[in-house]
Amino acid sequence: MFVPLAPFFRFRGALLLLCCIVSIKQSQAQRTPPDDIAYFFEVVGKSKAAYSIGDTVHLSLTAIQSGRICADGVERTRLLGKGIQVIHQQAWRESPKGRYSKQFAVVVTGNKSMSLQITAYRKTDKGEISKTLSLKSIAKP
Repeated sequence: MFVPLAPFFRFRGALLLLCCIVSIKQSQAQRTPPDDIAYFFEVVGKSKAAYSIGDTVHLSLTAIQSGRICADGVERTRLLGKGIQVIHQQAWRESPKGRYSKQFAVVVTGNKSMSLQITAYRKTDKGEISKTLSLKSIAKP
């Protein structure tokens, strides 16, 4: 008696493909993404439509950690300015667990392109995390 095996092999191939897809999805879900911390900027006090050289801007930076909590994660955050310079910053304060904030002041120094940006940057073993706030500037006189 001859039993056709083609349908069996098709089913087995589809089942094998399904198992591979499920395995890949599970391995992706188990990896912790490099963006386990999110940054948010906010202008504190009066904000202007555009800033000129010499203006001081007071800002607040909030960092929210998701997933596993790294004790030194927030402390390793660097503030990088383009056309502005950080002149004062407070230490990080933890509000609810996993939510940190700090206030700082920047002065507009200007640059050739007159683009004003402040970036919160952190490098981890899994990648780089950054968030940039752009401010409008008054064109050069």
